[in-house]
Amino acid sequence: LILTPEDSAAALGVLWTQELAAHLRREFPGADLIVAFDCGDRAALAHEALRAGAEAVCFTGPEDRALGLAEVAAALGRTFLPTRPPALDLSRLSPKGRAAAAKAWIGNPAGRADVDPVVGLPGTPPGH
Repeated sequence: LILTPEDSAAALGVLWTQELAAHLRREFPGADLIVAFDCGDRAALAHEALRAGAEAVCFTGPEDRALGLAEVAAALGRTFLPTRPPALDLSRLSPKGRAAAAKAWIGNPAGRADVDPVVGLPGTPPGH
């Protein structure tokens, strides 16, 4: 699961996210990927993203709107995330730190609590 930054849908746009998904699939053709578009609490944006072809949306708004969006997603064969799952934020790490944090995160699903999802590896300061 590749998750856009929290509540980033308005800034990134669904087309950018779809292009990211296409690029990742070309780069890693054997990977089983889902790219989710984080819409925060913006129901209209989540609905628009689903209609525009987003393969998955994350919506953290009111439950009544989430239920409707979940129905739309199901009807379109898309994935709907009503809460933001734990995610590894690689943006604060150097390329070397990103690789190590990603390996730790992916290689140890049961021990993800040992990896700080915002910073990376335990004891690793931001930017390293």
